[in-house]
Amino acid sequence: VELPDIQAPRHIREELKSAEDGIEIAEYKIVKLLLNHGCYEVFVKNDGEDVARQRIDQWVFDELQKEEISLNTPLYEQFYEEYALVASQGFSQEEIRQHFAHTSDPEMQKILLPILFEEEPEYSQQWAKRFDVSTNYTKNNIESLNTEVENCINGLKYRLLEKKTECLNRHLACGPAADKERDILHSLVEIGAKRCELGTLLGIVIPK
Repeated sequence: VELPDIQAPRHIREELKSAEDGIEIAEYKIVKLLLNHGCYEVFVKNDGEDVARQRIDQWVFDELQKEEISLNTPLYEQFYEEYALVASQGFSQEEIRQHFAHTSDPEMQKILLPILFEEEPEYSQQWAKRFDVSTNYTKNNIESLNTEVENCINGLKYRLLEKKTECLNRHLACGPAADKERDILHSLVEIGAKRCELGTLLGIVIPK
């Protein structure tokens, strides 16, 4: 639905700002996931019941491409594109981390260096040895990382739908023509169903 850019009431503008913050956080989690674990393999369930091992970065790329999603935050999108280029050259996870550790972009350094130097004990550094080995520490295994990937992808999808919902509510509050109002209400129903589905996967309670 093509909608004009209308100045919304203050309380709705504040909701939109909140949605933007949610999207930026979700995108940051994608960046962190790729930088730390992009080359790791996890189990991915196909459309049927088949389960295959797939690299995390390929899983993320496939899901975002399927939904035609690009990252809203310019620096995160810049990282995403550069990561795709570096990863396509067959670099290991450590080589990818080293590449970004030596970036000359000061703004990129502010984002990436804290991630690179942050101690992350959840997942074993000896991934190849632990791929088929369960551990006493439940977060230190492939099932946990598999869930983390799903949550990162679904979290970004959810936040984008949340923003779209708030944008449509903004236009609805401004009193559109009857035909536009019907289109907006129809879109809200469709988006609401998708949000509920993702919310269930993420354990989010969506208020009525």
